[in-house]
Amino acid sequence: MLDANDIFLLIIRWIHNLASVIWVGGSLFYLLTLNPISRATANFPKLASSEIGRDFGSIVTGCIALLILTGTILTFERISSPTITNTYILILTLKIVLAIVMFWLALSLKKKRNNLPPNPKSTILNKFSSILSETSIIVILGIIIFLIADLLKIIFEKSLM
Repeated sequence: MLDANDIFLLIIRWIHNLASVIWVGGSLFYLLTLNPISRATANFPKLASSEIGRDFGSIVTGCIALLILTGTILTFERISSPTITNTYILILTLKIVLAIVMFWLALSLKKKRNNLPPNPKSTILNKFSSILSETSIIVILGIIIFLIADLLKIIFEKSLM
């Protein structure tokens, strides 16, 4: 039977997964559907496109806040397990680093949309994001993070055996 802690963690996991799906799925929709339509349709209003981007940016900001909060709780819950392995911690660290890159890209994209000056420092990420759009990189990283999350689940379950 589930106790109160199990129910709390279930809700936290559900919120974490939902925020992830909303962000990555919404970005995928934007990348594969909305963006091509707005570029191909001459009478697609630029105002509508920028409003959609701004509104989705607000949703992403909320998702980032939820992911940081729930991710912190889930991380401490997992690493406090006596069966946790160094491999698990290493892969979890990779997942966290990739998520931080996603957060940074999303916030820099929001600055661009709000016409704020970008960070002038030339970094590898800035050069990489000039080749692919920030949205493309966010989607790719999000898909990789989903894979890593599944890998972490398998590793954790095997450590319980």
